[in-house]
Amino acid sequence: MLSRWLSILVLPLSLSAGVVVLPERRAEARTGAAVAEAVSGMNLNDREDLLVREISQGNVPNWWRKFVPVTVHLEIDGTPQTLVYEVSPDVVMVGDDVDAMRVPLSPVAAQTLAGSLDCLLPTSQMSAQIYAAAEVKLTPHPLTPGPDMTGFAKFLAHEKIVDSQRAENPALPGTLVAGHKKDVVVSAKLCEATGKVAIFGWHKTSAQPIQPLYLGHTENWVDYSHGVRLVRRQMQLNGKSVFMEDLLADAKLSKLLGAEGPLLNPRYDTDRTTTMKLDPGVRVVIKAPFAWVKTEPVRLVIYATPNGSTAEQTIGRIVASGGDWHYQIQNIGAQTHWLRDHANLRNLVVAYLEPEGKSWSAWRKKFDAQNQLIPRLIEAISQQFKGQDVRLTLTGHSGGGSFIFGYFNAVSEIPAAIERIAFLDSNYNWETERHVVKFSNWLKGSPEHRLCVLAYEDCVALLNGKTFVSESGGTWGRSLQMLQDLGKSFPLERKEDDDFIRANSAAGQIQFLLRKNPAKKVLHSVLVERNGFIQGIIGGTNSEGQGYEYFGPRAYAPGLPQSPQ
Repeated sequence: MLSRWLSILVLPLSLSAGVVVLPERRAEARTGAAVAEAVSGMNLNDREDLLVREISQGNVPNWWRKFVPVTVHLEIDGTPQTLVYEVSPDVVMVGDDVDAMRVPLSPVAAQTLAGSLDCLLPTSQMSAQIYAAAEVKLTPHPLTPGPDMTGFAKFLAHEKIVDSQRAENPALPGTLVAGHKKDVVVSAKLCEATGKVAIFGWHKTSAQPIQPLYLGHTENWVDYSHGVRLVRRQMQLNGKSVFMEDLLADAKLSKLLGAEGPLLNPRYDTDRTTTMKLDPGVRVVIKAPFAWVKTEPVRLVIYATPNGSTAEQTIGRIVASGGDWHYQIQNIGAQTHWLRDHANLRNLVVAYLEPEGKSWSAWRKKFDAQNQLIPRLIEAISQQFKGQDVRLTLTGHSGGGSFIFGYFNAVSEIPAAIERIAFLDSNYNWETERHVVKFSNWLKGSPEHRLCVLAYEDCVALLNGKTFVSESGGTWGRSLQMLQDLGKSFPLERKEDDDFIRANSAAGQIQFLLRKNPAKKVLHSVLVERNGFIQGIIGGTNSEGQGYEYFGPRAYAPGLPQSPQ
């Protein structure tokens, strides 16, 4: 599967300057025409799975592997700067030296492929620089607009035109070519246009683009005019090695590559995103990996958003100075990517549930006082993965715990399909009489069932100089009560030091990590931000503590998307 290929192909590009590292093309690999025939009847997801897999396995022309240098000269604050970066000689192609095909891709697929090759996508300014540097400048050839623009037949029709144009030019294969496709580009504006693709280019011979920077299409819009140009991350600035993302993040040097100001993270989200609206008043955002490992189960996490936060704020992104702090207090999206990459949870899917009014307790009071609707919501989400081996996790932060307990209150017993329950400082609603038997029976039902409880000593925390929860009513008090209740049925080894009360059952089936708070700080979301979601998902397994520390520095920091400036 693609996910396994990607883990193999992330290799340094410095082995041979200008040559992108890919496996050798196999003798039995399909030609461009054969690939076109294979994908012609597929939907977008299946088509892109196959195309990225073919390219990742080395099914590209030999000349396409040799990237071409582009040189930029610019004086910044009186200092001359010379930047050299390398780009693919043509947009992404599949096939051999004789029979190859240019393949438009969604930004999700393009970013997945680029990341596997240690490359990035260009900015609009870089697209213009590449056109200026191209030895072969092809004239754009728009086709008649219509609903078939995204159909594969249209792709092939345009490909024949471009092939004909290229054949008329005597330049050898591998010469830098531009003008024939719009580029899928990165832009700071994407943070204000969630789920969109940025496109730019189709330069006329006057060097003016037919397509200025445009973000009007969704990320699933892929038409015949789009091309994917790859740029090697490693560049040379005044003879010294630098990385493209570091230049783009620099307030001054970013001018070499972009006109929008600093770009904190020049990458698209590589998740496949599905948005649902479920009655009454629930918005669901499902983030799934680009490709599945079909031999492994789907691990579906139901994540109930905390009070006051949207799904997007819960997913998170880097926030510029003065930006909305809601986006940086959980970072579940970046932690999810970390878990896929480092804990081998390739099929990890997170469904973010956001209630009307952004409060689950208020939603339950208004719509589900009798605890009947929440199981239906979870079932509706699970049906998106019908026919697959689905393992459920229920989790959430803060007021999201109200949703979780609403579910437990609705069912007579916790279903065996729920593999894990993780409270991220969210177990305010624990009631001994109502819940201990259900939890005990569920835990005894399978050694694969796991419970993870993260909380902190909130009863001593001060907000504006005052405490805000009682000793028994906050998550500290509720966690100690849970610990006492479950300890009657399960032997729990309890350890205590200056920082934590820890309690674990045999084989890590039950885990409590309760953070002490001598400084009386509000650590409510800090425990989530500092690898709390990672801990909640793999606590008690062999992966626990591997490459991260709960309540330590963010393990996932490089994976955060950016916010607008």
